[in-house]
Order: sequence, then C-alpha cells, then structure tokens
Amino acid sequence: MISELKIEIITVNYNSEALLGKFIESLILQDYIHWELLIVNNSQKSNKINKIINYYNDERINLFNINKNVGYAVGNNQGFYFLENFKSINSESIILFSNPDIYLKETDIISKSIDYIKKYNCDFSGPKILNSDETFMLPHIEETNYIKCIMHIGNNGVIDRIFNINKALKKVNSPINVFSLNGSFFFAKANSFKISGLFDPNTFLFYEEEILFRNAKKNKMKVIYNPEILVYHNHSATLKKEFKLLERKKILYNSELYFLKNILRINKFFLYIFQLERHLEQFFIKILEYLKSGKSIN
Repeated sequence: MISELKIEIITVNYNSEALLGKFIESLILQDYIHWELLIVNNSQKSNKINKIINYYNDERINLFNINKNVGYAVGNNQGFYFLENFKSINSESIILFSNPDIYLKETDIISKSIDYIKKYNCDFSGPKILNSDETFMLPHIEETNYIKCIMHIGNNGVIDRIFNINKALKKVNSPINVFSLNGSFFFAKANSFKISGLFDPNTFLFYEEEILFRNAKKNKMKVIYNPEILVYHNHSATLKKEFKLLERKKILYNSELYFLKNILRINKFFLYIFQLERHLEQFFIKILEYLKSGKSIN
C-alpha cells in the first residue's frame, strides 16, 4: 500500500524548458500522486516556464522565480527555504532534488523510493542514473582527495572510466551504503538535509554533493544507493548548450579551488601545483578556441 506522505520536489531550471516539460510529464504519470514540484527558475525570463505550467494545468506544480543564474547550490537552497517559509515541509518531510534533464520511464519510481527509504530508515537515497550515452552517474564510496581532484577524477566521468573509479558499483544489484550520491537525482529527509548544512553556497555547479555528504558523514547519517531503481539523465545537455568549454572549465576551477582551500585545506605548495595545472589547461583551451575562430586571445 502506497503511503500518503507528501513528497516535495525541487528542480532548478536554467534555460532547460524543453527538458523540463519531459520531466514534468514523467512526474504526472507516476503512480504516487502525493507530490508537489517547485521549479526554481534561474533563467532571466519565465515566459517559457509559465507556458509549460499553464499547459499541464496541475496545481501540484509551483514556480519560484530568482531570474538570475545563482547556480545549483544556491538555487536548491533557496527552493528549500521557500518551502520552509510556506510551511510546505517539516522535520518529517522527504525532499526529492532533481535536475530538469531527468526522465522517469517507470511509473513507480517515487513509490518504490519511498518504500526503500522507510525500509532502510536512511537519511539520503538515490537510484541508478543512466546517461543518454549509456554511461552511469555513479555514487562515490569514498571522499574525494587531492589526487582525485587534481586529475579531475572527482567530477569527470571519462577519467572515472579510464581508472575504473567505483568499478565495483557498476556490478552492484542491491541497495548498499555509500559515501555520496549524484546530485542530479536523490531523496533526502528534510531534517537530515538541514542538519547537514544544505548545499554549500560557495559552490556553483561542482562539489556541492561532496561537501553535503561530508557533513552527513560527520553526523553519522545513512546514505543508500539503490540500483534496483533506474532513472534516465540527459547528461550535461544544458551545461554544454549554455557554456563554452573554457567557461565550463572556469566554473569547475572555482569550485575545485574553494574545495581544496576551505574543505581539504591543502598547503600552499600543493595548491600552487593545482593552480598551475589548471591555468595551463585553460591556456591551451584558449589556443584551441583561437585556432578555431580566428579571434584574438585575451
């Protein structure tokens, strides 16, 4: 029997209206009907989103306009505060954080997820996430360290595959405890999310999950990866559309720099090595962009 517990869903939109419509469709088709969706709009305009909301005409769908790109962490945090202020959530509530480029093919994703959260009494839970290129967005068993960070292993699926990072997770078929879940789609008890400090607002698009789950670990919270549930992800569709390669690298660099300086607190020598490597990378990207466009290098 499916519980009547209301699930609050937060999704941050930044010019992802086409994907957002497909996500909403898959939510409406879920057999679990006791959910509300809060769309946090980071885009400068809301006309397209309003059209989508009017098209589906579902009172469970709400819009919170920020109207500027504040990033993943701040956007989700603002959505959480919005729900708190309107008393839509309490300490017993369950929050689903989802990117708008997620699609739920099976109609029992939410109901199954809630059942597992209750069964394992976990603070955080996430499914298997399959990308459009047939790769997986795997969780992490261990925390990211300096070596993983400097080699982009922590946030680079290609390097993960080359070095078989988290290889064991690819063969896992039943729920297990992990260090962290992928931020594109996961459930959290509202109180556990709050105790963990929400997402670090000093990050923009990378390392939010890493820092959140470090705090969850300090508070001895249970984080479960459940590969028995599968969702689909149009990986980096909006990011690649809205930001050029160099812009994406700079966004990643700023989050990495904050993580190394303020979370790992590495010494100045290792920080210098990291910055040198990243500046060289960005320099070569500039050269490649220059060769392609013929424009001057600034």
